[in-house]
Order: sequence, then structure tokens, then C-alpha cells
Amino acid sequence: MEVFGCVAAVSSVVKTCGTTAAAITEFIDKYKYAFPTLAAMHTSITVIRTSLEHFQSFLQSNVAFMERRFREQSSLEQTFEIALAGCKLILTRLEKELLGLQDGMRLKGLPGRWAKVKFVQKDRELRELLELLKGQRDALAFAIDCMQV
Repeated sequence: MEVFGCVAAVSSVVKTCGTTAAAITEFIDKYKYAFPTLAAMHTSITVIRTSLEHFQSFLQSNVAFMERRFREQSSLEQTFEIALAGCKLILTRLEKELLGLQDGMRLKGLPGRWAKVKFVQKDRELRELLELLKGQRDALAFAIDCMQV
């Protein structure tokens, strides 16, 4: 991936962070009991988004430096590509889970108590996604740190 391809890939993940964070905010606004797990997810997504936006600025300001880094250490480029792809995959899956859960609650007209039961049933899966998201956050942070040194 060339530097401009990297910028485009980062931009795509930043956009996905935004839509996923918006879905989480909407869900929290409607279902207050979902707050702890989703708040942690929102925090992780915000950290990822901010890191990527900062790195995107760095890439755009240091094109020659990054092209040289990518040429000299192709493993850095590959590591970053893998971390970005994993992050996008998890964010997309999380967004689909939330939208599916929300749509299911809306279609079934579930009142508060039943909606809570439905969320609790999905809570384990959402917590697993949270752990995966934290891992991706750490992987991206490591790759970014390595590339900027």
C-alpha cells in the first residue's frame, strides 16, 4: 500500500468509527441499561478514531518520510494494513449487531423489560466484541508508534 492508499484506508476506518459511535449513542439514548458495555465501546472507538485522524494528518504531512519507511520496512506497512482491516471488520460487525438488536426490539415492539432481556442475551457477545475492539486499538497504537519513530 502506498502512502496515499494508506490515507484512504485510514479515512475509511475513521468513517466507520463515526457511524458505529453514532449507532452506539443512539442505542444508549433509547436503552439506558445498555450503558456500561456500550460506553466502554464508545470510548475505545473514540480513541481509535482520534489516533487514526492524528496519524492521517501525520501521513499527509510526511509523505516522503512514510514512503521511505514503507520501502525500508515493509513489515510495518503489512502490520498496519492488517490492524486496519481487523479494526474495520470488528467495527462493521459491532454496528450490524447493534442495528439488528435495535431493529429487532423495534419490530417486536418490546417494552422496556423485554428489551432489557433481549439486550442481556446479547451482552456476552457485545463484551467479546469490546475485547476484540480493545485488542485492535492496541494493535493500531503499536503500529502507529512503530511507523512514526
